[in-house]
Amino acid sequence: MLQQTFGNIHVDVVRPSTWLFLDGPTAVQIFFILSGDALSAAYLSNKDITGLKRMVLKRYFRLTIPVLLTVLLTYLIMKFGLMNNGKAGVIVHSEYWLGNFLQFQPSIADALKFALGGVYGWVPCAHIWNVILWTMYVEIRGSFMVFLYIFCVPYLRRPLLTTIALFILLTIFSGYYGLFFIGVFLGQLRTRGTLEILRNARIGLGVSMLLIAAAYLLEFRRTGYPIPDAASLGILSSIDRFLCFHASPIIGILLVCGFYICAPGVWFLETRLSSFLGRISFGLYLMQLPLMCSFESYLIVTHQNSMASINTAFLIAFISVMATGLAAFVFTIIDDYFQNLISAVTRKLIKPSPQTAAPKQMPAF
Repeated sequence: MLQQTFGNIHVDVVRPSTWLFLDGPTAVQIFFILSGDALSAAYLSNKDITGLKRMVLKRYFRLTIPVLLTVLLTYLIMKFGLMNNGKAGVIVHSEYWLGNFLQFQPSIADALKFALGGVYGWVPCAHIWNVILWTMYVEIRGSFMVFLYIFCVPYLRRPLLTTIALFILLTIFSGYYGLFFIGVFLGQLRTRGTLEILRNARIGLGVSMLLIAAAYLLEFRRTGYPIPDAASLGILSSIDRFLCFHASPIIGILLVCGFYICAPGVWFLETRLSSFLGRISFGLYLMQLPLMCSFESYLIVTHQNSMASINTAFLIAFISVMATGLAAFVFTIIDDYFQNLISAVTRKLIKPSPQTAAPKQMPAF
């Protein structure tokens, strides 16, 4: 959110050459892909139907408990008058973005309504308590699509081809939901050992670098140059325009596939640092808006006389990121406690069933 917060007073705060590393929309696409992989990985590898049933039962609570905690925190911040984004939005000339969040009187009833159902689009709410949580609407539906599909996988004659077909159809007709099945497809390839073969092959690293480079170049192209006018398009310009308008999901797919077949990339994903960042990533996502509207905005208001300096903007952004990381760590510890309780309940409710022979699965192709 660096560009949206400070971009109007410092136009060079994010340049095309660095946009890929701060691209929020592409990060969302990657999140959906990884979600599809994570939700399907355990069942694809061990065919544990009991574990899959428990995941289905827990899914609503897995998403809702952290959302509820965040919304309640936001309610308290608003109730005690700690929101500073209205003033900060004026200072950084971002009234219609930063200054527009949470401009209403807090109500605990409306907060609970939003966290328990409104965030998923199930019930109407008077206000949006966290605008970046629009992804939860997609996530919960995509999750149950994946669960339903992997229940059916043992009965499919061509599971890989079916997954690809679902990705194409869902991408055409419902946008984001197709990305979950890219994750499922990668999970299927990993289960079959295909990804490991690609990583160990001489060509694997080269293909990985090409995919990552293609993602970077597409991002640079989209943010660095004007998109062709639709009124006068040749074939190449039409392709260029299509790639620019669909850049975020394409870039997300290229990056995830590139890292999955890159041995150094997989090594990094298995390090303690990466595991720690992965553990707190959901907390980071949830905590960024309330802290941006309170703590970061407070820093902007108290340093408004020096906001003309880009160094001040970067320093405030850095301190805010560190504060959000610390808050996400504490948040994750609290959330883990509740998730462990939910897991204990689901283990009581769904007992391991006797192993039954799974339907014989046909070869992939």
